[in-house]
Amino acid sequence: MSWSSEQIACVEGARFAPSTIGYEREDVERLRRRAVIAMRAGKPLPDLDAMVMRRTARGGLNLGQVDGLRTVLSVWRRTTPIEDPQDVARRAQEAELAAFAGVRDGAPRWSSQQMDRVRDKHFTLLRRTATSYDESDVDDYLDSVVVAMRRGVELPDPAQARFASSGLRRGYDPKEVDDFLDEIAHLRPEG
Repeated sequence: MSWSSEQIACVEGARFAPSTIGYEREDVERLRRRAVIAMRAGKPLPDLDAMVMRRTARGGLNLGQVDGLRTVLSVWRRTTPIEDPQDVARRAQEAELAAFAGVRDGAPRWSSQQMDRVRDKHFTLLRRTATSYDESDVDDYLDSVVVAMRRGVELPDPAQARFASSGLRRGYDPKEVDDFLDEIAHLRPEG
């Protein structure tokens, strides 16, 4: 489950009356901003009790109204089952790995760390240079490496990988890509 657009709009649109004795505007805005960022990312709300809410004797925001929003957020935090997307992705990956784990005896067994290293690899993007590699070609090749690792089959030969020039579009730094292809060529299954 994720945060509804109504919930996000409620937090984004929250307005508070000025009050002689109230919460510091900057603390209230930080609370709202952190909540909205988490909600838009589909993540759990931050621990609101751990956030400092200073009071001021001039120019603050209404204590009751701000506490009302904090109560709503606390209730949502406890009652809305939001899972961190990274946890969901990690469980899905582990389930997929488990499904392939015993498929064939003698198949290469790649560790999740090795797969993560290939899947999460980032290269420097060069802007408008004819010597850079096309992003999608490189990404497609790396995807094929991860799929082969998960299936426990032979990896696509890095020496056979061919990438188009990005032309006048941005593209990956060819030296970084070639260096990583060398790493892939020397990778060995850990299991």
